[in-house]
Amino acid sequence: MAMDVLLIPLIVAAACALPIGGLARPLAVLSGLLVTASAVAAAWFGVGGGPVDAVGWAGPLGAWFAVGADGFATALLMLTGVVFATGAAASGRVDRPRAYFALWSLLQAAVAGVLVARDLILFLAFWEALLVPLALLVLWWGGADRRPATLRLVLSWLTADALLLAGIVALGVGTRTFAISDLAGYRLAAGSQVAFAVLLLAAFAMRLPLFPLHGWLPRAAAAAPAPVGLVLVAVVSKLAVYGIARIAVPLFPRGVADLAPLLVALAAIGALYGALIATRQRDTRRLIAYASLSQLDVI
Repeated sequence: MAMDVLLIPLIVAAACALPIGGLARPLAVLSGLLVTASAVAAAWFGVGGGPVDAVGWAGPLGAWFAVGADGFATALLMLTGVVFATGAAASGRVDRPRAYFALWSLLQAAVAGVLVARDLILFLAFWEALLVPLALLVLWWGGADRRPATLRLVLSWLTADALLLAGIVALGVGTRTFAISDLAGYRLAAGSQVAFAVLLLAAFAMRLPLFPLHGWLPRAAAAAPAPVGLVLVAVVSKLAVYGIARIAVPLFPRGVADLAPLLVALAAIGALYGALIATRQRDTRRLIAYASLSQLDVI
């Protein structure tokens, strides 16, 4: 199932790039529905927690193309498939539909890759891959404020990516493995856990975004086409929560526990701030963005 949810949107992205007339949008809708159906079938027949599919591609580094989907990832794949199918169905009036839906499907593939990656280098690769189609969708099909909004989005995300890259590389080099399953049984010293937790939580917090690192989200959500803003708020931002739950908490429990008071304080302020600012918005997408910021800080 893990490979299916990667291959389906990638194949659709390639098909959308071809001169196929008005089939790009139906194919993008079908891609989301097939991903959801694949996840539902995996959950129904109990294959979501099966073995991880792994192929070595950087042996000296200890990095593997390892993908798998447990119940947590499978549930999120169901939901993201529905959101992407809905967003594609709502994208009926876009210029250059072939390019738009090809990028849309690539974004869906990157989201699925983040959810099924079981190797930190692979996780990082899909995590980085999210930025390219998302930024292009905002820049090429966005509203009047699309250029500054895209620039802020790119700069914020690249800063977060640099922190995540530093943490993952340092961890993998020190432990000589990037496999999440192997790292889960490797307990670092308390000081090291805090240092790694700071790097990873800062990276995830900037993409979440956690207050006060939220400046890019309202502008990007307002400037993006409505379906892209839907995916940004409903799916892409939530992947940071998944990263915290999948990587930071299991691998650095002591470090996360030591940082918990600071995180709780920032989240509490952000939840109240987002809710209050949302009540003052007249633009629907900004309202949704600030309301989502409040919900994410609560999570």
